[in-house]
Amino acid sequence: MNETTFIAEPNVQTVILERAYSASIDKLFDAYVNPDKLVKWWGGNMATKVIKYEARSGGSWRIVQDDDGGEYRFHGVFHEVKPNERIISTFEFEGLPEKGHAFLEATNFTEHDGKTTVRTVHVFQSVADRDEMIAREMEVGCRAGCDVLAELVEN
Repeated sequence: MNETTFIAEPNVQTVILERAYSASIDKLFDAYVNPDKLVKWWGGNMATKVIKYEARSGGSWRIVQDDDGGEYRFHGVFHEVKPNERIISTFEFEGLPEKGHAFLEATNFTEHDGKTTVRTVHVFQSVADRDEMIAREMEVGCRAGCDVLAELVEN
């Protein structure tokens, strides 16, 4: 089984998430841009509802998740969606005490020898913002989502 790499170096305002999947680039990219597939893996096993998801350059998105502990809301804007290559968007967790803590996500897809590597670089406005998201279990959610995504695309 492929493992998810989660890199959050001290005093750096980025998080890098990377995983290789035994699936085609078409299948992986579709799982990222198709809301019907996105809800099956985004956030791991949490119930996910897409309020809005316009996966195109200039589009926007909003997702709500329900967990035993409460409801979590997220939103953002797609800056670039280039099929089977990359998605650049903003991401804001509405649960942070103050608004305006959006970060940039750049997700790149590369295929080699029947496997597709998905690499996302999350760029936060500050190290403090990044550390706050990590404290709110960003790594746990990312790893869980990648595991469920693997089950979805590799079968």
